[in-house]
Amino acid sequence: WHLLKAQMAGSAQPGHRHDGSTATTATSGQRIRPVGLQVPGLEVRNDAVSERQMLLLAELIDAERERVKKEELRLLAMLMEEAPVSGGRAGLQPSENAFSAAQRSSRKGSKGKGKGTAGAIQGADQAELQVSSLSEQLRRAINTKNWADVNMLIDSPQQVWLLACSERGSRQLQQLLKTSSTEQAAFKSAVDKVIMGLQSHVLEATASNGTWNYSNYVLQALIQALPLERFTFILEEMKSQVVNVALDPQGCRVLQRLLEHTLHDEERARSLLEELKPEIKRVALDRYGNHVMQKLVEMATGHQKLEISQAFLDLAQRPGELREMAVSKYSSFVLQKVIRECGSYHDQQRLLRAVEMELEAVTPQSGRKAKKSEYGSFVARTVRETKGIQGAPEQSAQIATASQAMQGPAMAMAYSPHAVVFAPVFPFMPPPEFGPYAVHPTGMWHGMANH
Repeated sequence: WHLLKAQMAGSAQPGHRHDGSTATTATSGQRIRPVGLQVPGLEVRNDAVSERQMLLLAELIDAERERVKKEELRLLAMLMEEAPVSGGRAGLQPSENAFSAAQRSSRKGSKGKGKGTAGAIQGADQAELQVSSLSEQLRRAINTKNWADVNMLIDSPQQVWLLACSERGSRQLQQLLKTSSTEQAAFKSAVDKVIMGLQSHVLEATASNGTWNYSNYVLQALIQALPLERFTFILEEMKSQVVNVALDPQGCRVLQRLLEHTLHDEERARSLLEELKPEIKRVALDRYGNHVMQKLVEMATGHQKLEISQAFLDLAQRPGELREMAVSKYSSFVLQKVIRECGSYHDQQRLLRAVEMELEAVTPQSGRKAKKSEYGSFVARTVRETKGIQGAPEQSAQIATASQAMQGPAMAMAYSPHAVVFAPVFPFMPPPEFGPYAVHPTGMWHGMANH
């Protein structure tokens, strides 16, 4: 279509004849068309786009859309054939979703043609109509809050999983989880069925495998809408696979929602932290994993931040580790956040010194100092800003002395990401009864909220 438009627009320009003059021909009701260079023995070409050409182009577009639709229906038919009755995995490869399994099966059976192919397409048409009809009925029942109909429509875990894997069905299940209702019994029963349909499918829902997986959105809505006790099965099924989920383009989203809603419960979040700490560098260097690490630093409690800081200090014991993270695009974001929200003042000072030493070193790839690289320069600026906030050494000593005297508030200042001491500070500190405060550069005392 764009090529035809360009051709029509270009034909409006006047042509040049061989004698140097410009000539055009036009009739009443038609736009001007160039005559062009007249060559003896060649027929003059009409540049106008005919109606027949436009109709042929439209038919080609419709045919392509029909081909894509048939392919989707064929894959859906394979999905219906392989879907297990009990809602289990039944032949799925590790970290493979249902649609990937259908595509794998279709490749195995693609050699046979004729009646088998026609039957698969016909079955796929019926499956597509079934899922679309079920999604539409579910939408109407949810909008009217008719939970009895909702319970009837999703009467099996298999139906829930098929809906979660489809675009329209995934939207309706998300809407169901985000809806609040006073009819607790019927509504709770519908939510329980959604949870049962997602159980044993967590790793499939968090794996992309080159295809777009809509079930990960249902998992995210489940985590955001329900209390932690209702989705502990997600943590259990992710055991020993947390790093792989963090590196997946769709799994990293589910893991971020988990960190937002589980880190406050340190006992249940222990498995996530224990698996991520040894792989901090690998996850931080990844395009998708760096978002998980940033969310971990952002949502961690005071004790958890101390553990994360210690993990980065352990990396500093190996020369070149922090330098590699500083000059990398994705891990530089993580390193900057760790520097700003370090667990304690003492750990922050140690980490600042270690990062400064690494930034002064020369990187083998570029042959220049790390702080002069594209992303290392941002880390260097964060180091300077953090040191500027802390003030001069004698002021830092006053802050440390006052913090020890304040005891409880001092711990809040060490752990809270919102309690920041600005420089320059006055040569005196507030008495303990004032609680944690910060000194504004103008000299005003500002109370800071603590978690």
